This record gives sequence, C-alpha cells and structure tokens, in this order.
Amino acid sequence: MKKILYFSVLSFMFYSCISAQKIYDENVSVKYTRLPLTPLKTNERVFYPKANIAYEEAIKQQEQLQAQQHNKAMAEWKIQCNKIEAEYQAAWKVYQSYIEKGKYMDAPTKQPCPPEPVATKTYIARVYTPSEITTRLEIDGFNKTLKPDSNVKVEVILLGFQYSQPTVKVTEKSIKQKDGSVTKVPYYQYEIQNKHPMSLKVIGVDNTVVYEDNLTEFSAFKTATTDLFESQVALDVYWTANQYKFLGDLDQTVTNQNLTSINIMLNDKFGYSPRTYNVDVFSVKEKKMGYDDFERAFIAAKEGYRKLNAGDNSYKESLNKAIKEWETALQQADVNNRKARVNANVASVAYLNLAEAYMWMGQYNEAYKAIDQVNLIGKGRYEREASSIKSFMEDYKKREEANQ
Repeated sequence: MKKILYFSVLSFMFYSCISAQKIYDENVSVKYTRLPLTPLKTNERVFYPKANIAYEEAIKQQEQLQAQQHNKAMAEWKIQCNKIEAEYQAAWKVYQSYIEKGKYMDAPTKQPCPPEPVATKTYIARVYTPSEITTRLEIDGFNKTLKPDSNVKVEVILLGFQYSQPTVKVTEKSIKQKDGSVTKVPYYQYEIQNKHPMSLKVIGVDNTVVYEDNLTEFSAFKTATTDLFESQVALDVYWTANQYKFLGDLDQTVTNQNLTSINIMLNDKFGYSPRTYNVDVFSVKEKKMGYDDFERAFIAAKEGYRKLNAGDNSYKESLNKAIKEWETALQQADVNNRKARVNANVASVAYLNLAEAYMWMGQYNEAYKAIDQVNLIGKGRYEREASSIKSFMEDYKKREEANQ
C-alpha cells in the first residue's frame, strides 16, 4: 500500500453486556497522510499562489463617482451660499442708500447658508492586496514559491464583496411578567444579504489547466443579521453609527470563509494532508466458554498496528495471526442462537475486526466481504460501524488508486 502512516494509541474500554459475555474494544488512533484525488504530476512539491483582484477597477470607479457626487454637492452648496451672500450685499446697499437720503427702511436680514453637504458613508467593498489573499492559500505537502514559472500555479479570482440594502425583521419574544402573565414583545433587527463571488484555477506542468471552477456556491447570497433592538428607532440609531463597521467586518468574514473553503477544496484534490482515523479492535471476555482465541487476536492486531507505526513490514504477520484467529472462530458462528459462543454480537465484532485488518493490509475485497457479513447479521450498532469503515475505505482506496 502506497501511504505514509503514523499511529498513536489512545486506549479506552467500552463494555457491552450480552448474556455473560462482555464485548469490549480498544481504540487505536491512526495518523496517516491522506493522498490527493488528483495528484499533480510535478517533480517538486511547490506552487506559486496568485490573487487576481478583478473588481479593483470597478471599486476605483465607484469611489470616483462618490467623490464626484460629493464635489458636485459642495459646488452647488457654495453657489447657493454665494448667491445668498450676494443677495444680502445687494439688499444692504439699497438699505444704505435709503438711510443716506434720510429715508426709513428696515435693515435687510441675511438668510442662513444651508448645512454643508456631508460625504456619503456608503460602504464600498474592500480592495484586498494580493498578498492578503495568497498568504491564506495552502496545499498540504507543498511549499509556496515566489517564482511565477513554477510547475504548479494556483490562482484565485476575487469579484468583490456585494450586499443588499438592509431590511427590517421583527421577532416576537414571550416575556413573563411579575403577575405570571406572558406578554409578546417585538424586537427589531436588520437582515443584509451578502456574498463575495470567487473562482479558482489550478495550472500544472506545461501551463495546462488541471482544474477550473467558478465556485457557484460563493455566488449565492447569504443572510447576515444585526443584534436585536427593542424599537425601530434604536435599531436605526445603531445602524447610522455602526453600518460602516458592520459591513466591513462582514466583508472580511465572508472573504475569510471563502478562502477557508478554497483551501479545503485544494487539499482534497491536490494535498497530502495529515489525518487521523480511529480503529476499534474488539475482543470478548467470558469465563465459562473461554475466549482465549479472541484475546490472542486482540493482542496480535494491536501489535500489528504498532509495528506498522514503526515502519516494520512484519506488521502483516501480526495482522495475519489475528485474522486467522477471527476466521477460525467465525466457523463456529451461530447468529440465531443468543447462547452460542459466537453469537450474532460476537460474530459482528469479529467481522468488524476483519474489515479493519484487511483494509490496512490492502486486501479490500476481503474487507468488503466482512462488512457485508455484518450487514447480513443486522445488528444496528455494528451496521453503523461497518458503514463508517466502508465509507472511509472507499475514499482511501480511490485515493490510493489515483496515486499509483
């Protein structure tokens, strides 16, 4: 089997009473390297990360538009103020001419200038620097390089954070009063639809695109909410003072979540990722019938996993010893007789042991046969365990075959 395995043993005892039998298991925590589904054909495990901030120009234009709108408002405000001043000065001259001629006239009143326009505080999507994005990209088993001519290149295209105008959501809560009555009280919050679309491209040897995805899951809007407030007025006061920070934090959060998902995707397809898998080695105790064979198999199996941990190829001998004991015991199985030495429960755990041992020895067909037997016996708890083993084995086998 082509794999790198490391084992650490964490032991605990689980007892299940079946008549006078005690089934127990010891948990062996298996640390291994999960192989890639799509191995990159390269002599060097390095990659060049690239971030394409595709929305940067659009943001600049949006900022320029806001600045132009503010400048226009300021210009109109100055014109209005100058007009008010000019009209006042003209009226003052008329007033002075009347006074100089000894005539009476009310002094002119200067109209106040309207408030100065305030720059729009609409949140505009943050423009990330490429390094802020590339530092987040990781492929397990690969190092990053600053050389654009690397055999492997990973490019993330960012299209920019987007959000809708907030809408009010009213939630009623039942509040118990001192007299025991219950009053329904409305609480107010804003809901904001948001997303940050991104796409991903992986380029391999000879500049061949080995993977490209528009990542449509990032194009679907998600809902974010503010805290709850006791009145619409309180909510509006909060939003006026905090919307810029709220949306900025949301922008960062959504971007980080997307990059985390991209890393998971990259490592699933191309990474050599450290993983942990728990092996349950079962045995049985009962004085009258005796289960020395199960104890011998139990000891041999654990020894086999420990040898595999140490890189000792004789681990197969130990696991084979355990397999022979379990296979021999199963020849006595009577799954319809609860009092049998190897009844339905004992047979189920023996088959589970076989499935695990055969799997780690790469004998997948035998492992599948053992799992099928567990399902035929039909003990729910053990069926669930068999399903878990099968699910892991199918993924592990598929990755192993992809890397041959």
